Amino acid sequence: MNYNISTNAYLVRLTLEGTPKMDSLIIALKECAGFLRQNHSSLLFVDGSRLDFPFDITDKYTTIARLSELGFSRQIQFVIVTSSSHFERNTLETMGYNRGWSINTFKKLHEAKDWIDAYIDIQNVERQMKVC
Repeated sequence: MNYNISTNAYLVRLTLEGTPKMDSLIIALKECAGFLRQNHSSLLFVDGSRLDFPFDITDKYTTIARLSELGFSRQIQFVIVTSSSHFERNTLETMGYNRGWSINTFKKLHEAKDWIDAYIDIQNVERQMKVC
């Protein structure tokens, strides 16, 4: 599995491509956690739309169980694009929620981008309100 990490003022984006591999995902997530801390960002966008197939549900569970160990704080908002079924996406969100993580999953890239744009707009309004 190949991955690419990019950042801007608002988020860190992890793009995954090829055959899913847990060891590569763990390395990539550790790097992302470092970039989030370094950039004082609170949004991780994981684009799995280019994977040959989604990670299986046990890999997702294992990853969620290790998020703190990988360097993430519970203030991080996770946005994930995956070709998983509706049921698996809901299960992933619930597994995260039950462990104190905020995870939103989407099947379509444009839906995730719309959600991210709205989230960023809300964050900017809240920052402006705190300054006044």
